[in-house]
Amino acid sequence: MPTCLWGQIGKVMIRTVIIALPFVLVLPAFAFTFPAPISQAESGKVQCYQPNLEKKTCRSISGFSAAKDGGFSNPATILVQANPMITVHIVAPVTVKDGKTCGTIRQKDLDQALFSVDAAPASAEQGASLHDQLNAVYKDMIGHEVCVTYVPDGDGFIARGEIDGAPQPNGDQHMIWVAPTDGYHVGP
Repeated sequence: MPTCLWGQIGKVMIRTVIIALPFVLVLPAFAFTFPAPISQAESGKVQCYQPNLEKKTCRSISGFSAAKDGGFSNPATILVQANPMITVHIVAPVTVKDGKTCGTIRQKDLDQALFSVDAAPASAEQGASLHDQLNAVYKDMIGHEVCVTYVPDGDGFIARGEIDGAPQPNGDQHMIWVAPTDGYHVGP
């Protein structure tokens, strides 16, 4: 993994994207019920990972919208680096099974990821470099299934990830559900 950009935050980035594979809820024209553990998404709430309640920031924000195939679209915006502030927005399909959200890491989702630098779209050169680094981080994970279980924890949940059924204990993250009107945003 290149250290120039992701040295200190590379592991956080991997953990965050795995958990966030799971911002905007778009209700479909057809009737649909959001099952547990993502039922709060039905009312427009999104997941705030690693929240800072004082600053109203999240290391990542992840949402769910219903897809016509019975699954969900899972857009996530993730803090990659604090200074300059770099974020990545990625959308991936997920399903709910056995009380977990699950999805497979796909190259096409990584290819369509959008980067921002200090709240502005990344330049073509920056985007190409960031995509190269993203691909390097995930090259061995393409095609693997990631599932997340949400365990109640005080005011929120602990999101526990697994890859191909193997628990990833170092990837646990605190998560709370927030409404868009609560004022939370991705930031350090």
